[in-house]
Amino acid sequence: MKTCEDNKRVWAKIKESKIDPNYMKVYEKEYGLGGAKLGLALVENGSKVLSLGCGGGGRGEKELKRKNCKITAIDLDKDMIEQSKRIEPNAEYIEGDFLNFRRKNYYDYIVCLFNTVNYLDKAQRIELINLAFYNLKKGGQLIINTVDLSYNPLRLLLSNLKHHSMYYYFPQESRLWFKDVNFRKIEIVKVETSKLIVAKK
Repeated sequence: MKTCEDNKRVWAKIKESKIDPNYMKVYEKEYGLGGAKLGLALVENGSKVLSLGCGGGGRGEKELKRKNCKITAIDLDKDMIEQSKRIEPNAEYIEGDFLNFRRKNYYDYIVCLFNTVNYLDKAQRIELINLAFYNLKKGGQLIINTVDLSYNPLRLLLSNLKHHSMYYYFPQESRLWFKDVNFRKIEIVKVETSKLIVAKK
């Protein structure tokens, strides 16, 4: 299983590479933003929201701020948090591994958008689902936006073998992440080239 330090090294490598610094535009062009937009649209005004892997906050925190949500945002990268603070200075920011964060029965929504879950290996994804269940209030929702191998199987499978930075999975695997957790309802919907997973506690 990957550790927080492994994830920090991966993110540092991505930042040092020649990826366009305006990564959200690159993401939008590659995958579309439909799944993330739809996920954010499900969040009700004034809710308590935990944003996992908040990044620079360009899309997620901006929309949550517009909805007057009380936001806790977690990311491994200090620079991303600083960027996000410029968009939503009133959020609670935590630099660190969201897999270590616990606040029992507190949040109305937990959002994990823009392929953040793809940085986690299989064991970490299951850990994420368990932690989300722990942190959500009864009736709260976990919202995940992700891309699986159905998007471009050969390319993504080669990415799994070559980079070890993002892990793509077979479409049916995402249901298995939830098999030992008592979410009352799990919906998985295809949106553009990505999918949206909504699990209600």
